Amino acid sequence: MHAFHGRSLHIPSCSTSRHSFANAPRSCLRHARPVCQAATGTSLTFNIAETSITFPFDKDQARQLSSSITELIQTFAAKQKAERPKRWKMMEYKYQNGDGHSNKGLEFFEVVCNPNAYATAFDAKVLITMRSSQGLKVTTEGRLSNLKGDVDTFLDS
Repeated sequence: MHAFHGRSLHIPSCSTSRHSFANAPRSCLRHARPVCQAATGTSLTFNIAETSITFPFDKDQARQLSSSITELIQTFAAKQKAERPKRWKMMEYKYQNGDGHSNKGLEFFEVVCNPNAYATAFDAKVLITMRSSQGLKVTTEGRLSNLKGDVDTFLDS
């Protein structure tokens, strides 16, 4: 049995890593669920549909992401109260390693949501893109409410 079968992968930047994504067959990666225990001890898990993505993340960055999510929810509240249609500002949160942060392995992380595309915050979806320093790139779409819950859980831990 190949090391990548069984719906879990070890992210190379993590202390528990034993395998490189470059050597994984595409068929295994398509069905895999990334699992990671961050070397720093802090890892954020996003539960998106039937997939969980866990990666090393910093509490300060999580607070900034939480603040962006809160502003987006306030935008949806203002949109509900608005009497005339209007173009609302998109939420774009970006993290890039090298900005003075210590998230080893996570090179790029972005969350984007267009409030013009959804009627309410409960309907809203976010586009999440992350890239590891080893070249693994994951882009997925998930519900805003799930993202908020996952970030809040991370900050409360």
